[in-house]
Amino acid sequence: MDAESQRDLQLLQALEEQSTITQRTLASRLGIALGLTNLYLKRLVRKGYVKCVTVPPNRLVYLVTPQGLAIKARLTYEFMKYSLDFYRDVRRHLRQSLSAGVSGRKRIAVYGTGDVAELVFLLLKEMGLELVAVFDDEDRRVPIHLGKDTAA
Repeated sequence: MDAESQRDLQLLQALEEQSTITQRTLASRLGIALGLTNLYLKRLVRKGYVKCVTVPPNRLVYLVTPQGLAIKARLTYEFMKYSLDFYRDVRRHLRQSLSAGVSGRKRIAVYGTGDVAELVFLLLKEMGLELVAVFDDEDRRVPIHLGKDTAA
């Protein structure tokens, strides 16, 4: 999924959640400049995905059109497909790296506690390996023990 499609999806989701959102708030939420937000919204209006209605006092309401809902559904599907494909690729790469790195060992310690460490933990279970400790950046000297003989 390209950056433009991701941005369109984010904008359509935000507008569907809150039609009275200001461009400044939208820009802040999406982490983009206010001028770019205005440009992207105008493009969505021009494509027919969003309708802009003025309501007193000097406020704008952004309505996602049926065409906008259809494109949002398609973009959501594409994003999910991209994410699952990416997840499968990462898993395959991690499995190959782990297989090469463990070379006959059955007990493994992991350094890190982020998303990748979570994937490694799942792969270790699938591969029949035992996770005995997890080390993190905050306390490198005292590992978190997960063995059967210690309290969790």
